[in-house]
Amino acid sequence: MSVLTPVDLDTIVRGTFSVKDTFVLPDGEAEYKVVYDEKAKGAFERLYDTLRPKGYVPRLTGSRDECVLLVRKAPTEKGSSRAPVVLGLLTLAAVVAYGWLQYIVFQQLLPERLPLLMGLAYVVILILVIGLHEVVHRRSASRGGTRAPVPYFLPGIPAFTPLPSFGTVLVHREPPVNRDALFRTGFLGPIVAIVLCILFYAIGVLTAATVSMEQVQSVRAALPNIQLTTPNPSIIESLIVSFVSLIGGGPPTTSGSQLISPIAAAADTGLILTFFNLLPATQLDGGQLCESILGYRGLRITTYLSIVALLVLDTPNYWITAVIVLVIAGRPTRLSTLDEVSEVSRTKKILFSVALLLALASVPIPQNIANLRLVAG
Repeated sequence: MSVLTPVDLDTIVRGTFSVKDTFVLPDGEAEYKVVYDEKAKGAFERLYDTLRPKGYVPRLTGSRDECVLLVRKAPTEKGSSRAPVVLGLLTLAAVVAYGWLQYIVFQQLLPERLPLLMGLAYVVILILVIGLHEVVHRRSASRGGTRAPVPYFLPGIPAFTPLPSFGTVLVHREPPVNRDALFRTGFLGPIVAIVLCILFYAIGVLTAATVSMEQVQSVRAALPNIQLTTPNPSIIESLIVSFVSLIGGGPPTTSGSQLISPIAAAADTGLILTFFNLLPATQLDGGQLCESILGYRGLRITTYLSIVALLVLDTPNYWITAVIVLVIAGRPTRLSTLDEVSEVSRTKKILFSVALLLALASVPIPQNIANLRLVAG
């Protein structure tokens, strides 16, 4: 890491911004009043890319009319916590345990369908969805030049909770460069997860097995929390089933029979987890998107609206997530960006709406809504 002299630092800044005034600070740090124009967002990104490897971090504050550029030495990195690793291993163990339950179910209902392979398929698909989600997070953060946020997985409890996980809480180790980078980090991971879930759910429907409702009920009596079918499919799942039926795919069903598939079950779980992650609540992916668009105050409002929405829904999975979000909201953390002046691009505002629609389309229709019957007259 090369050491910058005050003259070197001043030359780099003046080569990037139009400077109105300069204030030299101790330890080679500096403060500048700069002109903010249409090129300022890109200029700040280039300045960050130049200074960060040299041990300095710029920050743009103030307003468009009174824009101040601060250049400070990069803070010392803190030691990493073991909690993310422990929670990740617990989540992995929970996924494997739920895969074992799938094996038990197929061993009882359809021993000829290679039960061990069915259980393994559930585990591999869910790990792929969760893992690729986090890999995309890391790649998105590195593209913006910052360290990836640390994921804190929220594991389920096998045989007690219907889901092996309740989403992921993100903790940023350093602020993103700007709101665009904050949005990009939170957006791409869930979108990739949804695409994977759509693909695997379609495969699951095409390769599903048919069993009688009596068999399903007997298994549910022994394992009440095992996920065999999707009683209230999401909008995405309903569209997939309709499309598969339209093209004549999938096994035929009769009255009193039910389709089961560990592949579809894993995809269904992945969609629910993605819905949790896309909630516009603090320290979730959706919270990052919301804060980049609506700011911190807007995020606080949508966080409590998310809690109310989860409590209104009739599934205990959502109640557990609501409690988790409420606990997190009790210790609010404002995720500031290095560039506090630039706004998010118009395209990302549109993508934010798309993300919310996808979240709603991913969640199973609540039982109290699915059971409604509209009576004409």
